[in-house]
Amino acid sequence: QPFLNVKIVSKPSGGSIKQFKIADDPKYVDGKATQEFYPIYLSITNIGNGFANTLTFGTGENLTGVGYKDVFTVNESKEVLLNVQTHKMGKGVGFFILYADSMTNEYIQNYEIKRNESGVGYDLDVGYPVLIE
Repeated sequence: QPFLNVKIVSKPSGGSIKQFKIADDPKYVDGKATQEFYPIYLSITNIGNGFANTLTFGTGENLTGVGYKDVFTVNESKEVLLNVQTHKMGKGVGFFILYADSMTNEYIQNYEIKRNESGVGYDLDVGYPVLIE
C-alpha cells in the first residue's frame, strides 16, 4: 500500500510547481475585501509499497478536491505550493490527497498544518491512508 508522507520544506529552486489554495470568502478590513496568503511549500514522498496515482488534492474548495494527476513511484518526491489565507493559519488548516494504488484501490490521506506550541513555526500532522470501500 502506498503512503504519501508530506513535509514542510523551503522554497524549491528552479522550475514551476503545482499550486493549491485554501481560501474562503475574503476577509474585510475597513470595508475592503482583502486576500492575503501565506505560502507553504510541501514535499510529498511515497514511502509505502507500490506506486501512488494521485487523483485529487482536497483543500475545501469542493467536496472531492481539485484535480491532481501525478504518479509517485516508491521513494519519489515532488513539491507543491499550498497558499493559505493568512487569517486561517492561526487556527490551523486541513487538506487531503486522494490516490489509487496499482490494483486501483482508492485511498484518502488527511493532513493538518497548525501553529506549533512555541508560536514561531508550524507543525504538519500526517494521517494514515484510509481505504475507500
